[in-house]
Amino acid sequence: MTTFKSRPNPDERIITFPQGIITKSSYPFSFYVFLLWTIVLLGRPQDIFVFLVPYRPALILILLTLISYWFQRSHSRPESFISNPQNKLFIALLCVMCFSVPFSYYRRASTLFLLQVFSNAVIFLFLFYKMVDSERKLRDVIFIGCVGTTIYALFVLIKNGVLAGSERIYIGEMYDPNDLAYFMVSFLPFGFLFLSRGNALYRRILSIAMLVMSPIVILSTQSRGGFIAMCFVSIWLMASKSLTVKRGYKMIAIVLILIGLIVVLPDMNLSHLSSITQLETDYNMFDETGRLAIWREGISLMISYPFTGVGVNCFQEAIGRYRAEQNLQETWQTSHNSLIQIGTETGIIGLCLYLIITIKAFNIFNRARKFRFLDGLASIGEMAKIGFLGNFIGSMFLSQAYSIYWIFYLALSSCIQGLIENSRQNSPYDHLD
Repeated sequence: MTTFKSRPNPDERIITFPQGIITKSSYPFSFYVFLLWTIVLLGRPQDIFVFLVPYRPALILILLTLISYWFQRSHSRPESFISNPQNKLFIALLCVMCFSVPFSYYRRASTLFLLQVFSNAVIFLFLFYKMVDSERKLRDVIFIGCVGTTIYALFVLIKNGVLAGSERIYIGEMYDPNDLAYFMVSFLPFGFLFLSRGNALYRRILSIAMLVMSPIVILSTQSRGGFIAMCFVSIWLMASKSLTVKRGYKMIAIVLILIGLIVVLPDMNLSHLSSITQLETDYNMFDETGRLAIWREGISLMISYPFTGVGVNCFQEAIGRYRAEQNLQETWQTSHNSLIQIGTETGIIGLCLYLIITIKAFNIFNRARKFRFLDGLASIGEMAKIGFLGNFIGSMFLSQAYSIYWIFYLALSSCIQGLIENSRQNSPYDHLD
């Protein structure tokens, strides 16, 4: 029999019973703090419970997470952050973003964005990679994201009423209806990870609630980009042969979602969504402030500044000045497309790095789907691939190039890549991949 040594997992302690030896998993305190910070970043409870806002929960938890990680770093992944190929690409993208600042249309806005906003994403990616060093931890972080999604969806529906009436629903000041739909569709497939009998009952119940409420919220936002992304995700989930979602679970999910939609659809106002079939009358197709015009102008700016861009977080400033120079209506609008956003703001190199990272993430998720040595990683890879598809399609209609949800999938891909490589090094059965 072939034997091999694997790195001891600091999250496991051995307990002896008369029947033999079993392991019981226990997380370090720093990981629980990281989970709390994750739900604040991804699920934004401060939008729901507004009394939390003055206490700066995100700032407090990021400091607590960093401090607790420092004192318990022996429990973290031993590989360095920059040893991972995905992380190297991200560092290169970050350098390109920083390089754009001296050439920015508004240097102060670019600098503050990097220091006050995007720094959270950088720290989150670093801590995610260092602290999530097992498949079980990975599932728990994903479940925390599902918890945040479910709570957010529930309170959105409570605040606005299940029937949206003539209004497009949202909650808080952070997300408009389009952003809300993007948030919901990014996590939708992960609900299927926790439906099987091997999961705790509360996880299965929460997954069912998430799978029922998320489509209702997406439809109620009347976001056309969110609706298109949800359609792609749903078709892929239901039509493809799945390792995770058995046919019976698919049928149950379809029935529950249909029941939910049948209840609310008759009283929903979906006039904004219906314009998808009336593109000839949509202002976005012909108006000088429509999205096609914005995209053309963004591409023109990208070509004009191919190496420096107009500066990170400066698309609106650049578009406003560009229109003034062209004697057009001087409006300061966002890009409504993540590729055009990052290409215009950071130049061609930034756009290429963004695309390479995105494509590699898809490849990693696909590789994990075929990797059978780590139990459960294949299912995570399968759902991550579908969820990232929804995230990417949704971002084609929004300015979400630096979104925390894109960073979440980047962190997911680097973590999965690390788990696969570590498993292959410790196992003599790497031919099973």
